[in-house]
Amino acid sequence: MIRTAGVCVRAALVTALAACLGACSGGEGRGSTPPPYGTARAWGGNFNGQLGDGTFMDSFTPVQVVDSSDPMGLLTGATAVAAGRVHTVALLGDGTLRAWGDNFYGQLGGDTFMDSSTPVQVVDPSDSTGLLTGVTAVAGGWSHTVAVLGDGTLRAWGDNFYGQLGDGTITNSSTPVQVVDPSDTMGLLTGVTAIAPGFRHTVALLGDDTLRAWGNNFYGQLGDGMFTDSSTPVQVVDPSDPTGFLSGVIWVATGGVHTVAVLGDGTVRAWGAGGLLGDRTTVDSSSPVRVVDPGDPTGFLTGVIAVAAGAAHTVALLGDGTVRAWGSNGDGQLGDGTTVESSIPVQVVDPSDPTGLLTGVTAVATLGYHTVALLADSTLRAWGYNSGGLLGGGSNSDFSSTPVQVVDPSDPTGFLTGVAAVAPGEFHAVALR
Repeated sequence: MIRTAGVCVRAALVTALAACLGACSGGEGRGSTPPPYGTARAWGGNFNGQLGDGTFMDSFTPVQVVDSSDPMGLLTGATAVAAGRVHTVALLGDGTLRAWGDNFYGQLGGDTFMDSSTPVQVVDPSDSTGLLTGVTAVAGGWSHTVAVLGDGTLRAWGDNFYGQLGDGTITNSSTPVQVVDPSDTMGLLTGVTAIAPGFRHTVALLGDDTLRAWGNNFYGQLGDGMFTDSSTPVQVVDPSDPTGFLSGVIWVATGGVHTVAVLGDGTVRAWGAGGLLGDRTTVDSSSPVRVVDPGDPTGFLTGVIAVAAGAAHTVALLGDGTVRAWGSNGDGQLGDGTTVESSIPVQVVDPSDPTGLLTGVTAVATLGYHTVALLADSTLRAWGYNSGGLLGGGSNSDFSSTPVQVVDPSDPTGFLTGVAAVAPGEFHAVALR
């Protein structure tokens, strides 16, 4: 989930995370010249140019995202990064966007359908500058992109086969379109504070802590009590709430075919495809169910501050800096040292930690079949699927069911340091420094 500027951004993220760059250390070794803040490193598969280094070559270790228009030749001034399946987007400090990678559906927003291995500007024909401006947050879905503007409205572009752009059509768009809301006096969805696009659906968190969702609903992932797709926003329900709608939401994440929300009391609700909901069942649900935890005195998962959802798994960050995960685990994406799926939360382990658990985590992110965690020391750990070296550990092993540290041969420590935010796609990941 991406929250807009001016809203309390929690220290964990799902699909991309805004970063307070001035407060973070560059993590460079003594005697070295640190790069400017707002640069990006990327690693993993690069067959569509999603690493943004001007090539189409995979990399097992981080490479710098370039920008030929910048005097340094690097992308600079970024304040947030987001990743789709095989495309990447960066939000710059001036409120404009750059995007690179796969563009089959127009998800780069450059008014073309051509892939790009270097950043291109996201356009807006309706803006006097010709560019999309005033953006406060951006997030990448599987093959679409969504941006929040300063006025609380949304723009979306890319794949729209199931109506996931929210403009009332099912027509793909290579330029931003406005997300509508027939029930609003303006006809537009307004008051948005956070966004979470998934495989082929999108969810927005509003200022009143309720949710709107649109797009594919085959498994009930829109949470409106139905299984019917919608090209315009519908409200997420909760039969147990006096209002009939889910309320008190502080965090939302979307996966391939499910959605997860954290409530203000630290509990978690999920809906969509069965087996991914953390409720000990394999039954689809079109309305929120509560995520359980047999080890908690209440019987439910508590103390959660953020969640991230992958193609078929979910990761939850607890207030104590530990992580729980549930769902599919064929590639070790749950991080519990096994490849056994789980319909209830399991703990993410770390054999190198004295406790045996991964600790000190400040953010979690996933989109496909691997997971990345940002630690308090601004380093990264990753686990799960590793094709093309997308774990960033310097190897091309099939997978890892326990966390590995993301390396950086150019850093004196040998590891990627000074990370402010991270956003993984299905075959790559990008880090903001």
